[in-house]
Amino acid sequence: MGTLPFARLRAVPYRMTSRSPYLTLAVVCTAMFLDLANLSAITIALPTIQKEWGATEGDLQWVISAYSITFGAFLLLGGRGGDLFGHHRVLLFGMSFFALSTIVCGLAPNFIGLVVARALQGRLFQTVHRRGDQALTEHHRHRCCFHDSLGAGPYCCGVLTAYVGWRWIFWISLILSGVIIPAAFFILPRPDRPPADVVASPESELEAGQQQARTNNSLAAIFQRIVNRFDPLGIALSVAGILLLTYALTSANTEGWGSARIVAPLVVSGALLGLFIFHECRTTNGIVAPHLFRSTSFNLTLVLAVNTYAVRQACTYFLTLQLQSYGNSAIHTSVLFIALGVSALIFNTLSGRLVPILGARLMVSLNN
Repeated sequence: MGTLPFARLRAVPYRMTSRSPYLTLAVVCTAMFLDLANLSAITIALPTIQKEWGATEGDLQWVISAYSITFGAFLLLGGRGGDLFGHHRVLLFGMSFFALSTIVCGLAPNFIGLVVARALQGRLFQTVHRRGDQALTEHHRHRCCFHDSLGAGPYCCGVLTAYVGWRWIFWISLILSGVIIPAAFFILPRPDRPPADVVASPESELEAGQQQARTNNSLAAIFQRIVNRFDPLGIALSVAGILLLTYALTSANTEGWGSARIVAPLVVSGALLGLFIFHECRTTNGIVAPHLFRSTSFNLTLVLAVNTYAVRQACTYFLTLQLQSYGNSAIHTSVLFIALGVSALIFNTLSGRLVPILGARLMVSLNN
């Protein structure tokens, strides 16, 4: 009796506040641009880094791989953290510590120090990438396609490497981070505090009181509830599986596919990822909805996405080494990559407009 009005009020989603959708778009796109800038731009400087520290070509790939391995492995953890603590807070946390790790990259005293700092950079930036995707609405997503461009990052890197040194790649990232952090704090949307008349009905207050009486509200109990919602087993299985798989795929060219150092991680990663899927299908607080693994479209999309990004990053890496081995300077090599960035910008824009007309299946077939 009298519950329907309260139920209706509780069903209304809370309003999201933002200064301007265009300011939000600018902040998010700048933050996500840092992702590709830090992943692809440093590639142009690899030959210079190799000469400075005498690294082998097999070791050189770890400047890229260290970033991408931790970025991919901890992506699910960043998404779950955003669900629990709010994506706005997670983005600010990620950007702040990303800035600190960028300082470590810029001050790296040797090659190993740079690789470790890059791994830390990728681990922290995945929280930013996850929040950036969350902030973009479908209306704005096609306008932010320029962050997929591979031209701007390598070109800027080529100019910096040629004139002021490769370390300035990280100092520019640090400057951009210093602009994005306060801008994100003041501009990005975050949930309003719900109005007093929508907070709870008498029935919900009674239920909350009974629940509070039944529950031990000690700090340990609260911490335990948060840990349970994080799905620690699922996160541990996914992180370990992705780390081992990426390590094996990255090191196979130097170690050989028949090497025990490659076969063992591949087998273990396959077992861990299989256990991860098995666990997610049976837990109530999984980090991935179990029905997704039963969708043919979802699984096919994952395969195509892995193929697309693997080919793109591999081409960028090997083209850079090949072009500079022919005597091209860093800035000349970066200019050659502008065509790749411009074509990506054009076709990303066209694809977004053609999908409603031709359908997603046909567009995916044409692009692959």
